[in-house]
Amino acid sequence: MNNKILALSFWLLAGFILLDVPKQAQAQSRTRLSVEENVVKINGQTARLVSYSDLGLLAESSFDYRTFFATLRAYRVNMVRVWFNYHWASSLSPYRRDGQGRYDIESGNATYYERLKALVAAADAQGIVVQVCLFDANALETGTDDDRRNQRWVRAPFNRANNINGYLATRRNFFGTSNSCTSNNRESCLWSRVNAVVIDKVVESIGNYSNVIYEVMNEPGGSSTGASSSAIAEFHRVVIDRLTSKLQSHVGSKVISLNADSSTLLSLALNTAAVSLYSVHLSDNNGPTMSQLNSTKPIIISNDGHCTQAVLNYKQGDPNRNTACSGAVTSNADTQRANKTAALLQQVFPNARLNNGRVHFDFLDKSLNGSSWPTTTNYEPRAAYADRNVLQKLRDFTF
Repeated sequence: MNNKILALSFWLLAGFILLDVPKQAQAQSRTRLSVEENVVKINGQTARLVSYSDLGLLAESSFDYRTFFATLRAYRVNMVRVWFNYHWASSLSPYRRDGQGRYDIESGNATYYERLKALVAAADAQGIVVQVCLFDANALETGTDDDRRNQRWVRAPFNRANNINGYLATRRNFFGTSNSCTSNNRESCLWSRVNAVVIDKVVESIGNYSNVIYEVMNEPGGSSTGASSSAIAEFHRVVIDRLTSKLQSHVGSKVISLNADSSTLLSLALNTAAVSLYSVHLSDNNGPTMSQLNSTKPIIISNDGHCTQAVLNYKQGDPNRNTACSGAVTSNADTQRANKTAALLQQVFPNARLNNGRVHFDFLDKSLNGSSWPTTTNYEPRAAYADRNVLQKLRDFTF
């Protein structure tokens, strides 16, 4: 009898353990990303991350990410970078909308989080790392692009004109981290009721996958909101602390990055143990600096802002060129961009076959939006628009 009771107790205990799968051992990821002693590894082997993507592939329901990931695998490209909130989206948002299209940013969209989880799982199956930018400072910007093509702040969910919650009247208040939410100061509630909740839900959705990089924010220093550098840095610290805490109860990746686009954020990246790596964005025709190539922590060098990010940057007489390139042409623009991409890759990886796990590359291809971009407000990337010329150049530097 005692043996039977003992056996029954064992199986009951095993059952309780299995019921706790989501936080203990849910997903056995194919792609196990880690950063050990300042070296990026995949499945225990030193790795070079090479990314090709569009920032809206999560938010656009029409984007066939499964086909896209299969294409990337064929070229040995092993990373994509996406924005969690893509304010140009034509279809999906992490926030619910009412009948008039206004956001309820205190209510999460379950369908969106399900797509995030499915996308990360599909990437994992193809051996691809997903860098998820939790927040984006582009959506806080105003200026000529708003007037000309209805971009950024005029479309942002955080603009008080676009949501039912009363946030935000002052753009710099996005960086608030106060937990004291008061009815007479609505702006003080954004952290506890919106931004902290986003972090928690993202980790709940994909925290058991090991192919994820959690990036705090896209281009935080260039948002022109009037927020001080210290406020932006404090926002990053609080996000990092919350991510670190929430990820501890999950079995997936613990890799946190930040976009170090200021000296303050670079110092934070290099001196914060919880930050595994950091990213920098290039501009115009500029390549990486020697200090970036010799960084003590792993670095992802992105062409975001560089002239290679769109084919139209090579076409003379196009008034919509957002970053002019030297040597613009009237024909064979695709070939010209591919050649510029190869030259940039040679700068990023002077020794193409030296895989030290320190320097990595992200290629943002705005041409995935199609030939109509940006002459219209069409920000709808398609997997079919993947540039094979660029992918072939990337493949020359992958392993």
